[in-house]
Amino acid sequence: MGMRDLIKTRRYLTAFALVTTLSCQRFPDVQVLSKRVSKNSLHGQEWVSATGRWQKSAGNLNKSPAINTLEIWCDKGLGSCRETRAILTTPKDSDFQSPAHLFTYYHEYRIVSWSDGNLIAREETPAFDIDLKISVTDKVVEKNWRETRARGNETADPNNWLIES
Repeated sequence: MGMRDLIKTRRYLTAFALVTTLSCQRFPDVQVLSKRVSKNSLHGQEWVSATGRWQKSAGNLNKSPAINTLEIWCDKGLGSCRETRAILTTPKDSDFQSPAHLFTYYHEYRIVSWSDGNLIAREETPAFDIDLKISVTDKVVEKNWRETRARGNETADPNNWLIES
């Protein structure tokens, strides 16, 4: 199984875990993956992985859906991190009375720095940059994004997120 197949498998397993959890429990009782941040190595290859759920910590846009789960996998040799996320939106997450929707997301980040259990990775999109910061030592994973000034935006919202305990 190649790395791409492994990533696809992890993506689908993350979504499957969320769906399975939801089908076995009522919405108020849903539990998602517990927070885990670890650094591993095998045969000279190093990687960092994290699981949990995003909880918004700052900013005023895009509140976090109550039901979300994610897995992050960073491979030092490939110089990249991959985030697979599944979220379930319910009428409680929106001002509109819409039915529940399940979404899966996949983001790929380029590792900018990696040292002593800390790494920073970035995804550059046409409208904004997303920074992913992981401290294995402190067991903290943070994601924030900002609109780029290169496109004329002077009023960016920082939108900080942390994997909650």
